[in-house]
Amino acid sequence: MKYILLTSILLFLSNCGGFQPLYKQTGSADLNVPKQLASVDVAVIKDRKGQILRNYLLDIFNTKGQPKETEYLLKVELTESTYATATKQDATFTRSNITNRAEFRLDRVETRQTVLASMAQTTSSFDLIEDDLANTQALRSARDANLRVLSLSLIHISEPTRRYAISYAVFCLK
Repeated sequence: MKYILLTSILLFLSNCGGFQPLYKQTGSADLNVPKQLASVDVAVIKDRKGQILRNYLLDIFNTKGQPKETEYLLKVELTESTYATATKQDATFTRSNITNRAEFRLDRVETRQTVLASMAQTTSSFDLIEDDLANTQALRSARDANLRVLSLSLIHISEPTRRYAISYAVFCLK
C-alpha cells in the first residue's frame, strides 16, 4: 500500500512540473505585478476618509515605498451617504447603512491620456443604540470596512489580455 501511494505521488509530481499561474501566457512580456503596481501614483483624495483610502491604496501599490518615477496616476473621487434602514414603533432608528462610492480615473502620466475610468461602490450596515459614542464608533468601523473593500476592489489581478503595459494588474471595479 505504501509503495502504491508513494509511486502515485511521485508520478503526480513529475507530471505537474510545478505550479504556474492559471492565466499566464508563456513567452509573454514581463508580467511582474508588484513592479507594475509600483508604477502607479495615487493622487491626494480630499477629506479624512479620502486620506484613509489613499493610504490603503498606497499600501497595496507601493510595498517598498514611493517610487522615483511613475507611469500612471490614479485619481479617485470619494462620496459617502448614510441612511437609516430600520425603525421601532416609536419611530426611532435601530439600524443604519453607510455607502461609499469611488469614481476613479487611471491616467498615463506621460501623455495625460485616460487609460481607464470606472466606479466602485460598497455598503455596510451597523446597529444604532442609545449611546452616541457607540454609534460614532460603529459608523467609523463600517466606513473603514467600506474603504478597505474599495481599495481592494480597485485592484483585480487578471489575465494579461489588455492592450496596456499595466495589463496584468488590471484595474476593474464591480
